[in-house]
Amino acid sequence: MRKTFSIFTASIVLAMSSTVEAGGFDGAQVTTTAYCCTAPMEADRISIPLTKVVGTGVEFTSGSIQTIRGFSIIGSNIDIGDSTIDLDYVVSSPSANGSFNGYVFDFSGPNLPVIAGVSLNPLSTFAASSIGLSFDSDTIRYNGAGLDISPTSRVLIDVVFAPAVPEPGTYAMLLAGLGLLGFMAQHRKISFQ
Repeated sequence: MRKTFSIFTASIVLAMSSTVEAGGFDGAQVTTTAYCCTAPMEADRISIPLTKVVGTGVEFTSGSIQTIRGFSIIGSNIDIGDSTIDLDYVVSSPSANGSFNGYVFDFSGPNLPVIAGVSLNPLSTFAASSIGLSFDSDTIRYNGAGLDISPTSRVLIDVVFAPAVPEPGTYAMLLAGLGLLGFMAQHRKISFQ
């Protein structure tokens, strides 16, 4: 019985050790684009899309995102963490009103997890009701229309990822372990008779 239990335990440990953990943004590519004043669509794009690889340090420093058509962007440092987007503003300015005035963050990469939710972190300067956040599986939209920005303003977005789906090998290992357990139980039953 002890030997069978050991084999069963070993098969479970092996199966679980090969599961894939839900990762984050680290190592993914992010393209940031600014939009004003109606919707995040090409006609309202006010910046040249800028792509960076998410890692340590601030990905988009104040002034690094180039504007087009005479628009200006309120200066901020944008740091993409493993599961956060942190906008630290460096100047005072009111944000233009409109139905959308903000950024779209498009993520890509071979091991990018699926975005399952976004929320405003309580460490943010603004109330959740004053900021618009939306998402798709690989995109996050931040709408800060009408905000009164100061150099101490911060918007910290928390990102939740969908759980990773185990690889087929995980299930194969689990089934092999259970099959071995069944074989050992059957073999023991025959030896006792």
